[in-house]
Amino acid sequence: MEKYYNASDPIEREKIVIDPYKIFHIAVENCKPFLQTTPVKRGGATYQVPVPVSDKRRIFLAMNWLIDAGKTKEDNVRFYKKLALEFIDAANNTVRLAPP
Repeated sequence: MEKYYNASDPIEREKIVIDPYKIFHIAVENCKPFLQTTPVKRGGATYQVPVPVSDKRRIFLAMNWLIDAGKTKEDNVRFYKKLALEFIDAANNTVRLAPP
């Protein structure tokens, strides 16, 4: 919201997405995996083989990863704020590292 209110140009303001539903869907879409590895046993050895992921599984994994990323952030901030920041970062394709 800060970025939206600080934008002086009306055209620039229109480009900023502030609808939470759109931000959530963009974040999940940006986090979806295309492949996952599955163990295959051949001749006594087990190999990790990449296979395509179904659409429902892709959405499930993306949401779990966003929630887990929010849980690993700093402890002095409420979870809903950490999750909101994670959604915004995922929607913008940016990475915010947790402090050591």
